[in-house]
Amino acid sequence: MGTVITVDVRDADLPESALDAVFAWFHDVDETFSTFRTDSEISRLSRGELREHQCSPTCERSSPSARRSDCAAREASTSDGWRDRPPRLVKGWSVDRASTMLEVAGARNFFIDAGGDVVVRGRPEPGRTWRLGIRHPEQTDRVAAVLAIRDVAVATSGTYERGAHIVDPRSGLPPSGS
Repeated sequence: MGTVITVDVRDADLPESALDAVFAWFHDVDETFSTFRTDSEISRLSRGELREHQCSPTCERSSPSARRSDCAAREASTSDGWRDRPPRLVKGWSVDRASTMLEVAGARNFFIDAGGDVVVRGRPEPGRTWRLGIRHPEQTDRVAAVLAIRDVAVATSGTYERGAHIVDPRSGLPPSGS
Protein backbone atom coordinates (compact mmCIF):
# COMPACT_ATOMS: atom_id res chain seq x y z
CA MET A 1 0.00 0.00 0.00
CA GLY A 2 3.03 2.23 -0.15
CA THR A 3 2.95 3.07 3.56
CA VAL A 4 3.84 1.97 7.08
CA ILE A 5 1.22 0.07 9.08
CA THR A 6 1.15 0.20 12.88
CA VAL A 7 -0.91 -2.13 15.05
CA ASP A 8 -0.90 -1.52 18.82
CA VAL A 9 -2.97 -4.02 20.83
CA ARG A 10 -3.23 -3.45 24.59
CA ASP A 11 -5.03 -6.71 25.45
CA ALA A 12 -2.44 -9.03 26.99
CA ASP A 13 -4.62 -12.10 26.47
CA LEU A 14 -4.85 -11.74 22.67
CA PRO A 15 -3.21 -14.73 20.96
CA GLU A 16 -0.15 -13.88 18.87
CA SER A 17 -1.78 -15.77 16.01
CA ALA A 18 -4.40 -12.99 15.78
CA LEU A 19 -1.70 -10.41 15.08
CA ASP A 20 -0.03 -12.78 12.62
CA ALA A 21 -3.34 -13.09 10.78
CA VAL A 22 -3.80 -9.30 10.65
CA PHE A 23 -0.34 -8.74 9.20
CA ALA A 24 -0.84 -11.60 6.73
CA TRP A 25 -4.07 -9.87 5.70
CA PHE A 26 -2.25 -6.57 5.07
CA HIS A 27 0.44 -8.37 3.04
CA ASP A 28 -2.26 -10.09 0.98
CA VAL A 29 -4.05 -6.79 0.33
CA ASP A 30 -0.74 -5.17 -0.67
CA GLU A 31 0.11 -8.00 -3.08
CA THR A 32 -3.37 -7.81 -4.58
CA PHE A 33 -4.31 -4.12 -4.67
CA SER A 34 -1.21 -1.94 -4.32
CA THR A 35 -0.86 0.55 -7.15
CA PHE A 36 2.67 1.18 -5.85
CA ARG A 37 3.76 -2.34 -6.80
CA THR A 38 4.19 -3.26 -10.46
CA ASP A 39 3.71 -6.95 -9.57
CA SER A 40 0.38 -6.51 -7.72
CA GLU A 41 -2.72 -8.06 -9.22
CA ILE A 42 -4.41 -4.68 -9.70
CA SER A 43 -1.35 -3.35 -11.57
CA ARG A 44 -1.16 -6.46 -13.72
CA LEU A 45 -4.92 -6.30 -14.34
CA SER A 46 -4.62 -2.64 -15.38
CA ARG A 47 -1.89 -3.52 -17.87
CA GLY A 48 -3.97 -6.38 -19.32
CA GLU A 49 -1.54 -9.06 -18.11
CA LEU A 50 -4.24 -10.62 -15.94
CA ARG A 51 -7.97 -11.19 -16.42
CA GLU A 52 -10.49 -10.85 -13.57
CA HIS A 53 -11.15 -14.61 -13.44
CA GLN A 54 -7.41 -15.13 -12.86
CA CYS A 55 -7.35 -12.95 -9.74
CA SER A 56 -6.69 -14.36 -6.30
CA PRO A 57 -9.50 -15.32 -3.91
CA THR A 58 -8.96 -12.05 -2.00
CA CYS A 59 -9.77 -10.11 -5.14
CA GLU A 60 -12.72 -12.30 -6.12
CA ARG A 61 -14.16 -12.80 -2.63
CA SER A 62 -13.74 -9.28 -1.32
CA SER A 63 -13.91 -7.44 -4.62
CA PRO A 64 -12.98 -3.95 -3.43
CA SER A 65 -12.10 -3.18 -7.04
CA ALA A 66 -15.74 -3.77 -7.96
CA ARG A 67 -16.88 -1.81 -4.92
CA ARG A 68 -14.44 0.92 -5.88
CA SER A 69 -16.00 1.11 -9.37
CA ASP A 70 -19.53 1.21 -7.93
CA CYS A 71 -18.48 3.76 -5.33
CA ALA A 72 -16.67 5.89 -7.93
CA ALA A 73 -19.74 6.02 -10.15
CA ARG A 74 -21.98 6.90 -7.18
CA GLU A 75 -19.55 9.51 -5.84
CA ALA A 76 -19.08 11.13 -9.25
CA SER A 77 -22.82 11.34 -9.87
CA THR A 78 -23.65 12.80 -6.44
CA SER A 79 -20.74 15.25 -6.25
CA ASP A 80 -20.90 16.86 -9.70
CA GLY A 81 -17.66 15.06 -10.57
CA TRP A 82 -15.59 16.39 -7.68
CA ARG A 83 -15.16 12.97 -6.11
CA ASP A 84 -14.55 11.07 -9.32
CA ARG A 85 -11.48 9.20 -7.99
CA PRO A 86 -12.15 8.19 -4.41
CA PRO A 87 -8.68 7.74 -2.93
CA ARG A 88 -7.71 5.35 -0.20
CA LEU A 89 -10.75 3.12 -0.56
CA VAL A 90 -8.83 -0.14 -0.44
CA LYS A 91 -6.59 1.05 2.39
CA GLY A 92 -9.55 2.11 4.53
CA TRP A 93 -11.40 -1.10 3.70
CA SER A 94 -8.37 -3.20 4.69
CA VAL A 95 -7.97 -1.36 8.02
CA ASP A 96 -11.67 -1.85 8.74
CA ARG A 97 -11.37 -5.57 8.02
CA ALA A 98 -8.23 -5.85 10.19
CA SER A 99 -10.16 -4.16 13.00
CA THR A 100 -12.93 -6.73 12.67
CA MET A 101 -10.37 -9.55 12.69
CA LEU A 102 -8.93 -8.26 15.97
CA GLU A 103 -12.37 -7.85 17.53
CA VAL A 104 -13.38 -11.39 16.54
CA ALA A 105 -10.14 -12.66 18.13
CA GLY A 106 -11.10 -10.91 21.38
CA ALA A 107 -9.23 -7.61 21.21
CA ARG A 108 -11.00 -4.76 22.94
CA ASN A 109 -8.29 -2.10 23.10
CA PHE A 110 -6.26 -1.43 19.98
CA PHE A 111 -4.99 1.12 17.49
CA ILE A 112 -4.39 0.51 13.77
CA ASP A 113 -2.79 3.12 11.51
CA ALA A 114 -2.14 2.48 7.82
CA GLY A 115 -0.70 5.71 6.49
CA GLY A 116 -3.36 7.96 7.97
CA ASP A 117 -6.28 5.53 7.90
CA VAL A 118 -6.78 4.90 11.61
CA VAL A 119 -9.15 2.73 13.65
CA VAL A 120 -9.12 2.78 17.44
CA ARG A 121 -11.13 0.69 19.87
CA GLY A 122 -11.31 0.93 23.60
CA ARG A 123 -8.52 2.60 25.54
CA PRO A 124 -4.73 2.37 25.69
CA GLU A 125 -5.05 1.99 29.47
CA PRO A 126 -7.86 2.45 32.00
CA GLY A 127 -9.08 6.03 32.25
CA ARG A 128 -7.23 7.29 29.15
CA THR A 129 -8.20 7.80 25.54
CA TRP A 130 -6.04 7.17 22.52
CA ARG A 131 -4.22 10.32 21.40
CA LEU A 132 -3.80 10.76 17.68
CA GLY A 133 -1.48 13.48 16.42
CA ILE A 134 -2.40 14.98 13.06
CA ARG A 135 0.76 15.93 11.21
CA HIS A 136 0.91 19.51 9.97
CA PRO A 137 0.47 19.45 6.18
CA GLU A 138 3.27 21.91 5.47
CA GLN A 139 5.61 21.55 8.45
CA THR A 140 6.18 17.80 8.73
CA ASP A 141 8.04 18.06 12.02
CA ARG A 142 5.00 19.68 13.66
CA VAL A 143 1.59 18.51 14.82
CA ALA A 144 -1.45 20.49 13.67
CA ALA A 145 -3.85 18.93 16.17
CA VAL A 146 -4.15 16.13 18.70
CA LEU A 147 -7.36 14.13 18.91
CA ALA A 148 -8.36 12.30 22.09
CA ILE A 149 -10.39 9.40 20.68
CA ARG A 150 -11.86 5.98 21.28
CA ASP A 151 -14.05 3.66 19.22
CA VAL A 152 -13.72 5.66 15.99
CA ALA A 153 -12.12 5.66 12.58
CA VAL A 154 -10.17 8.67 11.28
CA ALA A 155 -8.73 9.26 7.81
CA THR A 156 -6.08 11.87 7.10
CA SER A 157 -4.04 12.66 4.05
CA GLY A 158 -1.18 14.91 3.09
CA THR A 159 1.72 15.15 0.65
CA TYR A 160 4.41 14.46 3.27
CA GLU A 161 4.44 10.68 2.81
CA ARG A 162 3.41 9.93 -0.78
CA GLY A 163 3.76 13.28 -2.48
CA ALA A 164 0.85 14.87 -4.31
CA HIS A 165 -1.45 11.84 -4.57
CA ILE A 166 -4.82 13.54 -4.26
CA VAL A 167 -5.94 14.99 -7.56
CA ASP A 168 -8.70 17.21 -8.87
CA PRO A 169 -10.85 14.72 -10.82
CA ARG A 170 -11.58 17.31 -13.49
CA SER A 171 -7.97 18.23 -14.28
CA GLY A 172 -6.19 15.10 -13.09
CA LEU A 173 -3.71 17.38 -11.28
CA PRO A 174 -3.05 17.98 -7.59
CA PRO A 175 -4.95 20.97 -6.18
CA SER A 176 -3.02 24.21 -6.33
CA GLY A 177 -4.44 25.72 -3.16
CA SER A 178 -5.98 28.66 -4.98
